[in-house]
Amino acid sequence: VTLPKALGQGTVPITDGKPHLLVFTASWLDYLSNVPHELQALNSYQSYAKAHNLPSLIAIDEKPTEPNATAFPKVLQKTGTLNYPVAVDKTGTVAGKIGVQDITWYALVDGSGKVIWAYDGSNNWMSIATLEAKVQKAWTNAGH
Repeated sequence: VTLPKALGQGTVPITDGKPHLLVFTASWLDYLSNVPHELQALNSYQSYAKAHNLPSLIAIDEKPTEPNATAFPKVLQKTGTLNYPVAVDKTGTVAGKIGVQDITWYALVDGSGKVIWAYDGSNNWMSIATLEAKVQKAWTNAGH
């Protein structure tokens, strides 16, 4: 499974034989939190994951929940450089297969897309330290 990149050309592989931490988000969360800041903070998780052999991060814009087609690209333009890919789930198909029921939603998936661990952020972001600890625990409990 691949999704289009949120900005620019190309695609982001979701089920490429490698595990990933998927973080589903949307621009409208900006009324509750600073989405560009939170996306920037996820750079810390990506660095931690690389250093600790944990699954890499992919952020996914849940397009069907967006107020218009330009909302999320405008958020990304304010975000700055990210060291992980950002994709767009245009139809909500991937979110449906993962079982996403709210935004922000975190899902740790294996290389085939099977959910190992999921967390409902209920319109809030998890702190990076908590995210790192939960992913580390779930990854270890899954036998990795």
